[in-house]
Amino acid sequence: MELGYFATLLSDATAAFSHQMMHAAHKLNGPTYAHAILSTAELIEVLPKASASKETMPCSSKCSQVPARNP
Repeated sequence: MELGYFATLLSDATAAFSHQMMHAAHKLNGPTYAHAILSTAELIEVLPKASASKETMPCSSKCSQVPARNP
């Protein structure tokens, strides 16, 4: 159920039983629900910028570089 949350998937902060399952999580399943797929370092980089602004989406500057997910 879509509740309108802005979801960010951290590619280096997830686990899977195999490389194939990790690939599926990041490349196949992730784009169906995550608005952005970033590394932890990328997220940390944009957090100070977000806290200094009045925006509600913490990775707005980085997310513009991430392809939009298919609705």
